[in-house]
Amino acid sequence: MGLGSFFKNLFGSASNKVESGVESVKNVANESAGKSDEFLSGLGNKLSDAYDAAKDSASEAFSKASDMAEDALETIKDKAAPMIDKAEEMVDAASEKASEVFEDAKEKVEDVVEDVKEKATETYQAAKEKVEDFTNDKNEENAQ
Repeated sequence: MGLGSFFKNLFGSASNKVESGVESVKNVANESAGKSDEFLSGLGNKLSDAYDAAKDSASEAFSKASDMAEDALETIKDKAAPMIDKAEEMVDAASEKASEVFEDAKEKVEDVVEDVKEKATETYQAAKEKVEDFTNDKNEENAQ
């Protein structure tokens, strides 16, 4: 049975080596799984921290942008106020000038109408007198 012992020793030794290799693989796998869990846990914490930091940064940026928009609006209002006042002054001046021009035109039209009335009355009176004179002259000629 020397050959049987030989195979038994050979395969027995191989079996021990396989069991030892399997045990080594298990140990490496367990160690890798532990390290992976630690890494993923750490990564999760880092991602959470990064998310919180990004959220805070975005909130600060929005707040700053909002403040800048309000400041810009106030600046525009401050810059526009004198222009609006000037425009109002110009409108008031134009309105006043238009009112003066209207009053002057109204007075001139009234003067022209009065002159036309006077001339029309004078022309009517002159025509009436001529008609009366003509009628009187014809009546006198007919009476003779």
